[in-house]
Amino acid sequence: MDEDGSALIAVLVVILLFTLLMGSILAIDRLGARLVLGDVHAREALLAAEGGLELARARLRDDSAFQGDIRAIQLGNGSRASATVSAHGAYMRVVGRGQVGRRTAEVHALLGTEPSAPFQAALWIGDPHSGINVGGTTRITGRVVVGRAGYEESRFNRRGFTGAHTGEFVASDSTRLPEWSSGILDAWRAGREHSDKQGTAMEGSLRLDGERHLPTGTVISVSDTLFLDGRITGNELIFDAGEGIVLGPEFSGSGQFISDGFILVMGGARLIYPSLVLAANLRNDRPLTIHSGARVEGLIMAVPREPVAPGRGSPVVLEAGATIVGGIYSQVPLDVSGRVEGSVVTGQLQFYVSPTVYVNWLVDAEIDYDRRPHPFILPPGLNTQPSWTPVTRERRTRRLPAYSE
Repeated sequence: MDEDGSALIAVLVVILLFTLLMGSILAIDRLGARLVLGDVHAREALLAAEGGLELARARLRDDSAFQGDIRAIQLGNGSRASATVSAHGAYMRVVGRGQVGRRTAEVHALLGTEPSAPFQAALWIGDPHSGINVGGTTRITGRVVVGRAGYEESRFNRRGFTGAHTGEFVASDSTRLPEWSSGILDAWRAGREHSDKQGTAMEGSLRLDGERHLPTGTVISVSDTLFLDGRITGNELIFDAGEGIVLGPEFSGSGQFISDGFILVMGGARLIYPSLVLAANLRNDRPLTIHSGARVEGLIMAVPREPVAPGRGSPVVLEAGATIVGGIYSQVPLDVSGRVEGSVVTGQLQFYVSPTVYVNWLVDAEIDYDRRPHPFILPPGLNTQPSWTPVTRERRTRRLPAYSE
C-alpha cells in the first residue's frame, strides 16, 4: 500500500513538472511571437514615417513655401503616416511620423536641393563678357565655364605658368549665376522672433570660451557678434548673428553659420560636412575670410542684399593654405588663393597686389571638382525648382505605453 502511494506521488510530481514545463514553453512562445510582431510593427512604422517624409516632399514640390502639419493618412497594414514641415535656418526641416499598432517612428530630415548646372563645374564665372587668366601653380580639375573672353594661361610677376587644367573648357554667353532666394531663411528668422522655444536669442554680443560640447541642434542668435574662442564642439548647430561671427582655431563641428555682416574662420577651425557658412550685407571692410589652416566641409555663400562698391580688396577671401571641401557661391568679388575640392561659382574673381587690382585671375590656387563630396546638397534657395533632397536624416522608433500587439 505504501509502495502504491509513493508511485502515485511520483506520477503527480512528474505531471506537475510536465505542466510547468509546457506552460513555460507556451509562455516563451507567446513572448517570442509578441517580440517578433513588435519588431515587424517597428519596421512598418519606420516605413510609414518614411512615407510621411515623402508626403512632405510632394507638398513642397507643389508649394515651396509650405510650412505646417500634414494630416495623417491611412496606409496599408493598418499603418498611418503624417508629417510636420518648418523652416530651419536656410533649409526646410521635416519630421515624418508613422504608427502601426502601438509602435511609432519618426524620421527627422533637413531638405535641400541637388546642385544645378553651375555646380557641376569646377569653375563657373557668371559674367557673359568675362574670361579667366590662370597663373603660377594654379591647377584646375574639372569643367571650366566662363564668358566669351575665354581662357588664358599667363605669366604673373615674371613667373611663367606651371600649373595645369584637366577637363572641358566652355566659353559661353549664358553663364549667369543661379539666383538666391532668402525666403526660407527669412521665414525661420521671423518664426524665431515670435517663439521662445527655438534656442537662445540675446541682444548684443556673446563670447563662448573654455572647453564645451554643445548639444546636437543647439540654436544661438545674437544681435551683434558671436565669438567662439574656446574648444567648442557640436553637431547640427545654428549660429545666427546680426553683425559677425568669429570661429576660433579650436572650433570643430557641423551646422549653419549665418551672419548679416562678416564671418572669420580662423586657422585650425574645422567645419564638418554638411556645414553652411552664409554671409550677407558684405562690404570690402566686412569680409568673409577663411584663414590659412582652416577647413570647411560644405558650402560657403556670400549673398549681399545690396550691391558691393568696387574696392581694392575682395569681400570673400580664401587664403593660401585654407581648404574648402564642397563649394563656394559668391555674388561678390572672390579671392581664391587656397584649395577647393568641389566647385567655385562666382560673378567675379578678384585680388589686389599693389598697385594693381587683378580681375578674373587665379594664381597659385587649386580647384578639384572630382574630390567634391557625394552627395552634395545645397540650400533650396539656390534652385527655383528644388528637389527637396535630404541633407541629413535621423530615424527614431518607440513603443507607446500600455503596449499590447
